[in-house]
Amino acid sequence: MTKIMRGTTMPHCAAFGCNFQSKLNKGTDVSLHSFPHEKTRRKQWEDVCGRVQLPKDPRLCSSHFSPDAFEAFSRPRL
Repeated sequence: MTKIMRGTTMPHCAAFGCNFQSKLNKGTDVSLHSFPHEKTRRKQWEDVCGRVQLPKDPRLCSSHFSPDAFEAFSRPRL
């Protein structure tokens, strides 16, 4: 029997006016990033969003960051 989860949504960008949703934008180079736990940095992210109330698990998509904000890394492959 399939369990239906109510009240859950697909991850989406919390920035005001941004329509990025992980389900609808598969195959793009845009990625979602969870808000940091560190208070000062989290406050900066909240200010960028431009919303009075944020979702329970807010995320920002990579289109709201400059390319130099990302660190290059690679995972070892088997």
